[in-house]
Amino acid sequence: MFELNFEELDMLSPFEKFKDKIEKSNLKPDSKILLLTHNDLDGSGPAVLLKSIFSKIEIIHCSNNSMDREIMKSIYAANKYNAVFVTDISCSRETAEKINDHYNRKKFYLLDHHRTAEFLNEYDWAFVQSDHIKDTFIDEYYKEPIGKPSATSIIFDFLKYFGFSKYIKNFSLAKELSFMISAYDSWDWANVFDKDPKFMELNTIFWIYQPEVFDNIFSKKISDEDAKILDKRENFMLMLEMDRIKNYINSKKESFKKCVLTINDVSYKAIYCFADTHISELFEEMKASFSDGDIAIINTGSKLSLRSIKNNINVEKLAKKLGGGGHINASGFPISSELQKEYMEELLKGTISLI
Repeated sequence: MFELNFEELDMLSPFEKFKDKIEKSNLKPDSKILLLTHNDLDGSGPAVLLKSIFSKIEIIHCSNNSMDREIMKSIYAANKYNAVFVTDISCSRETAEKINDHYNRKKFYLLDHHRTAEFLNEYDWAFVQSDHIKDTFIDEYYKEPIGKPSATSIIFDFLKYFGFSKYIKNFSLAKELSFMISAYDSWDWANVFDKDPKFMELNTIFWIYQPEVFDNIFSKKISDEDAKILDKRENFMLMLEMDRIKNYINSKKESFKKCVLTINDVSYKAIYCFADTHISELFEEMKASFSDGDIAIINTGSKLSLRSIKNNINVEKLAKKLGGGGHINASGFPISSELQKEYMEELLKGTISLI
């Protein structure tokens, strides 16, 4: 059973706002938990961690388009659960006000790391931090405390702070996995760890499995004292997949287009293409082929994903202007699937001239 000593909780003051609520909730391994989280690797990190602790957990992976609706539904359904966690996604101000007025907010925990969601910190049920968190566990992996948080690192810190992480059987593996997911999602894998391929490989395995299968397999791994992050079968799968990805990227190279994009009288040298899979790998190839550019853009059919080629270009600001969000060097915003290349100028509210 859980035995939490609240007199010893002095690690991370940012989570102090949840102390009374956690104490009153009396969460146990058989408590009923609802988790709403994103449908990418950083969304699965919290699912893996919580699933390894709580046996009665329901997990819903949300897209950017569905998250506001699902969060609103969860607050009305919260009476069926002992706690509702929301990670790696956020909601509008309108939805936040409805949550705050609802009695079930006492069971509600929103933990996110997107700068665009930091306004939610005014509510007692939300914690959003986009910059480095003091004394976070990921500090031990960096030469200096500069690591950016992710939803996975925040939920790991949260679980450690409140004493829940001691119920994870393979704690060291859970910590390593959480760090890798965090570094990949925050782009520290490229900016700090010199694009060590192990981070990309983990993301590739995630997309091979897809969220629900990844959640199940990796929650079992961190409950197994002898498990490794990637086993022999996954390394073999990875070898086959990397060959396929290489062929896919080579087939896409001819469709890369370079242009000058002007938004609000500011011009950017950009490279763009259309693709719906292997987005991260494609971005790396686009950056390499246009190293003197500013922005790389991929149209997936449902959204435009943006990446900074130069670190001083803040694509988060561009995405926010266009109804999206994300991080300084990696952001995006939704578009309708009907939009094609000829509508790019209207879509970006700027002008484009091909180089």
